[in-house]
Amino acid sequence: MQASRYKHSAAPLEDGRVMILGGSDKRDWDGRRQSVEIYNPASGRSQLIATMNRARFKFPNAVAVAGNGNVIVSG
Repeated sequence: MQASRYKHSAAPLEDGRVMILGGSDKRDWDGRRQSVEIYNPASGRSQLIATMNRARFKFPNAVAVAGNGNVIVSG
């Protein structure tokens, strides 16, 4: 991934890739991430695609994939 992270959220995409959102580095609250990446397991590579309005971590139940494939982040 482009940034080390844990306590992040992830959403599987229809094409097999995975959207990785937020998280933190080893500093927890002081290292919160605002970035969003797409990880492609076929290539083993990731790409930074966006930033969220706020840095977030510890939000595993706040991400859902809608029936049309859109990823919804709440909270």
